[in-house]
Amino acid sequence: MQPVRLAGWTAVTAGAGESARVTITTDARTWRVWNTTTGDWERASGAQLLIARGLGDIRATL
Repeated sequence: MQPVRLAGWTAVTAGAGESARVTITTDARTWRVWNTTTGDWERASGAQLLIARGLGDIRATL
């Protein structure tokens, strides 16, 4: 299991019943892991993006 990393954040204000669209830009290095067998970086397979207010308040998983 890979560690949880903060990839980005932004503050949004939306009233009750409203929604807001946000864009969080991440660096390509966010989506790679070190392969101890090959000794090189590779794209993480099976990586999940968690949409959350905090680790105890996950709202969606992509």
